[in-house]
Amino acid sequence: MTADHLYYSKGGADMEDRVAKTSIFGFAVGALDGYRPAGSCIVERVKTRLVHAAVRHLLQQSPHWGGDIPISQEDILVTWHTLPTFAMRKMIEWKVPVRPAEPEAYLRVWQVTAHMLGIKDEYVPATWDAAYAQSGQILPRDMGPTQERRPGVTGARAT
Repeated sequence: MTADHLYYSKGGADMEDRVAKTSIFGFAVGALDGYRPAGSCIVERVKTRLVHAAVRHLLQQSPHWGGDIPISQEDILVTWHTLPTFAMRKMIEWKVPVRPAEPEAYLRVWQVTAHMLGIKDEYVPATWDAAYAQSGQILPRDMGPTQERRPGVTGARAT
């Protein structure tokens, strides 16, 4: 349902803008001072949580909406996996040299970030193997076309 959430919350109307806004948060997390008082991670986290709350509230009032509660735990994890899990997979695939402790430190930063975004701790992967397994489970079913882009569906959102 993630693609539907984006589409009907205006995110799908301008995906370049949506990706740019998500990237701002990702850059804040990765900044050297991201979690320090001068960093912007906390501010970006609050902004993200407020947007998620607004979408949860407003999207359900839309005449187009007929789905589950938007921006669920799984929805947030979908985005989470498109950032650290995807990046770590690519670093391994591209043979980027990393020191032995760096993958675990990178995972830890993103575990804290997941917690700060409101993902329940029991859903936050404890290891990279768990992250890869969870990613393989949820991304294929959640990352797909909206109803408007699905074969055989035309016009307004199918219910």
